[in-house]
Amino acid sequence: MPNSNPLVSVIIPAYNATAFICDTLDSVIAQTYPRVEIIVVNDGSQDETAKIVQSYCDRVSFIRLIQQENAGVAAARNRAIEAAQGEYIAPIDADDVWLPQKLEKQVECFVRSPGSVGLVYSWSVDVDEQNEVTGGFCAWKVNGDAYIPMIYTNFLGNASSPLIRRECFEQVGGYNTELRALNAQGCEDWDLYLRIAERYQVRVIPELLVRYRQSANSMSTNPEMMRRSFELTMQDVQQRHPEIPAKMFHWATSHYYCGLAERSLGRGESQQAIAYLLKAVQLDYLPYFYPGRYRLFLISLLHWFRQFWTAKDPTQLAAEADQSWTLSLEDIYRKIDRKRQGFLGEQRTRLLEWKWQRMAQLINSSRNIDLNKKGDRFKRSPFET
Repeated sequence: MPNSNPLVSVIIPAYNATAFICDTLDSVIAQTYPRVEIIVVNDGSQDETAKIVQSYCDRVSFIRLIQQENAGVAAARNRAIEAAQGEYIAPIDADDVWLPQKLEKQVECFVRSPGSVGLVYSWSVDVDEQNEVTGGFCAWKVNGDAYIPMIYTNFLGNASSPLIRRECFEQVGGYNTELRALNAQGCEDWDLYLRIAERYQVRVIPELLVRYRQSANSMSTNPEMMRRSFELTMQDVQQRHPEIPAKMFHWATSHYYCGLAERSLGRGESQQAIAYLLKAVQLDYLPYFYPGRYRLFLISLLHWFRQFWTAKDPTQLAAEADQSWTLSLEDIYRKIDRKRQGFLGEQRTRLLEWKWQRMAQLINSSRNIDLNKKGDRFKRSPFET
């Protein structure tokens, strides 16, 4: 029998994280899972991050602080993994928060799963700088062989969602440190998940166990940097697997551009948001089945006209658009259910499943190498029904 309580190494890259590092550490310390070590890598912070983390180290025996000159989030995560001793690696960014049972539920899933499972992820909900739920969420239900869905979208949503078997890093390597040198940070976690999904299966805990912080200084709020990071990540996949049809990357780019449109509007860049949406519908028809895309387009148009005809600053308009009522996790669960129900929700699910199955057939019929050396790997649907 496998060890029911294997050690979990929580790795936290921290750069100028004074504002939120206490919330993050408190949420990890509060985990109900009993065997945890916490490794914080201070990535050349110029604020009080190291001092705050050291105060935790003085009080909590299973927290370690590693200091390094600023080298980027990927290098900081790799440094923490090198120092980790656990059977499982649990990344969390220094501004995100976990709910108490997050690790316990993921380890339980690993213990029940075969060795072919390399990653277990959970759902996440977006929160603002005051830790208030904003309404955004990531709640995909993808299980099993997931390389094709992972090309289509990073269905984990963020870097704080997964629990990863340590063996995966030994087989596929660590986080990509080259993106930072190209001023294209942002998709380091997606790049890693792609490499893991090539060799391993995934499992999902369909619960909102991660609070994903959306702050003004967050890397994910920079659409152009994220675009460059996405394009380089997809180029790498294309180079390594020329047997994957170009249509697959068109679908992925369309989906990603819709996300960039939301980020652009959040920055007050309404004209850029409109441009991303128009590019998205040129590459794929699926955005037409999302009512939220029409709403996003109309809001972007409204803000563009208001910016053109009034003297309001774009950031002021973005702040007005971001105003919302206080939501609870129960509200988000109801929102998830509503999104999946009804005619459009069912059609989106069927279309996505058809797309992924069609792509699996095209890849399997190719005379090139199979992505994972398993003949029928892409004949099964990863969609949970």
